[in-house]
Amino acid sequence: MKKRKISKNRLNFLEEELEFMKKENLISPEQKIDIIDNYDIVRLNFVRIILTIGAILVGLGIISFIASNWNYISKITKVFMIIGSYIGFNILSYKLENKYPKTSKSFLYIGALIYGAGIFLIGQIFHYEGHFSKAFLFWGVGIIPLALLFKDKLVFIFSHVFLLVYLMNSYNLDYLSYFIILIIPVLYYINNHLGNSKVGTFFNNLVLLSTVLYFLGNYNVDEFYTTVVFLIIGLFMYYGKVNVNRDIFKIQGLIVFGISGLILTSPYIWEESFKFIKSGVTISLIFSLLYVLYLFHETNKGNLISLIFICITIIRYYFDTFYDFMPKSMFFITSGAILLLFGHYFERMRNKRGGEFIEK
Repeated sequence: MKKRKISKNRLNFLEEELEFMKKENLISPEQKIDIIDNYDIVRLNFVRIILTIGAILVGLGIISFIASNWNYISKITKVFMIIGSYIGFNILSYKLENKYPKTSKSFLYIGALIYGAGIFLIGQIFHYEGHFSKAFLFWGVGIIPLALLFKDKLVFIFSHVFLLVYLMNSYNLDYLSYFIILIIPVLYYINNHLGNSKVGTFFNNLVLLSTVLYFLGNYNVDEFYTTVVFLIIGLFMYYGKVNVNRDIFKIQGLIVFGISGLILTSPYIWEESFKFIKSGVTISLIFSLLYVLYLFHETNKGNLISLIFICITIIRYYFDTFYDFMPKSMFFITSGAILLLFGHYFERMRNKRGGEFIEK
């Protein structure tokens, strides 16, 4: 059986637990050794780091060379240089994949860099006047096949980053890209194909959430309803029965819920959305009470992210209520004391036996 890769800290924790079980006669010394033998420590791969940095520098150098000689090169030569470099480096990567896998990855990264730069440069050649964010959409989508073909997680993650840049800069444009909806299931499929890494799942979810925000924003959905949608999405992510990387879904779900709930503690968002309400103070206070009670419920189960949002909520109310009329020295001493108390409580919970960042 192939050894599982884990960090040194996690291996130390496992050894301590197995030693405890051995002393309690729950397992034999031989069983402890057999279990430990199934794990290996993840070590930094310096060769890959050097080759990756080298690839980035070469890619940037090529782009810089083309850009600095841009005015002296004919249009057709520019296009052939970009496309030729892109195809050439990807063929090199493919040819070297089995014999020199790390060098192969370097050429793959150079190809991905040239592809992205090529989009911008070709846009200049033909005077394309579209919004710059669209180039990131093409870049993100264009390197997805490379990530799938070469099974490269770094290229896969960068495709998400470029899609996120596109989504975050595409509000209030005169067009909507429904194409992004078709991309999302493909991203989840490829992450599954690449082994369902936690980082991959995190970025899959981030693109999905950003896409929801993108459509709600472009359809001019009221800020209140957008916040409520994300509050519900956060709860679904937290309680949803997913079989893959559920801890990532739970952490992201609670963060989405926490941020949405924090926004809804403001009376202004209620007043702006419901004009018949003269003052949103009462309803926001009722919501805040329910919100904080729920967070305390989660904190008692060992979920420390909830404690962070409780702390932020209390500090938020403290600033709103006392900042204008309280002596500034007393204000900052009291706020510092509140943070110290929460910090101490946070540390106590983390030190509790079995206390984890989020319950399983």
